[in-house]
Amino acid sequence: MTLMQMMLLVSGVHLIAVAMPGPDFFCVSQSSIKYGRKAGFAVSAGICAAMVFHILAGMLGLAALLANPKVLMVIKLLCGAYLLYLGWKGITAKASDGAPETEQTLNVESNYALFRKGFWCNLLNPKAPIYFLSLFTVILPQDITYSEISAVGAMMLVIAFAWFGFVATLFATPRVQRQFQKMGVWIDRVAGTLFAGFGASVVLTARQ
Repeated sequence: MTLMQMMLLVSGVHLIAVAMPGPDFFCVSQSSIKYGRKAGFAVSAGICAAMVFHILAGMLGLAALLANPKVLMVIKLLCGAYLLYLGWKGITAKASDGAPETEQTLNVESNYALFRKGFWCNLLNPKAPIYFLSLFTVILPQDITYSEISAVGAMMLVIAFAWFGFVATLFATPRVQRQFQKMGVWIDRVAGTLFAGFGASVVLTARQ
């Protein structure tokens, strides 16, 4: 299999993987609706930064260790706890009595907090080790070189950031944002319920 064939194959698989609705998608969309496009990009950057860890783990053969049942159980419990925390924050959100927050009201600390939100959401995703383990052991050939795998990894990051950047831009467009912001705090509460549901399901299946 040539490098071009590998990249075409992985790009198709990876695009489907990142486009499937999950915690990452809801992190980006919720932040974009509430704060704007730059906030969505900050979350997207955090998600991609966590993907760098997963890609390096795959390159170094650590993905198999992360997929170990006991290690995976710990990852699931951490992920579930974090998602439940995000769910609690959303469900207990209070309606703002002032002007809605926008990109202009965000400071550096807020953007860094959004980056961390995306980073931990993806890093603690228990499906990620399984996905990257499958990618590096089933799809990619065993004799792949480090330069080739680096090119494939870089392409995966570009695809992920492009997709989540598209999601951020879509939900931050003035018309879409106005429609969602009319519902105000209920967006946070719905997103919180979804996060809590994700978290509960992860915790309940941690020992399976």
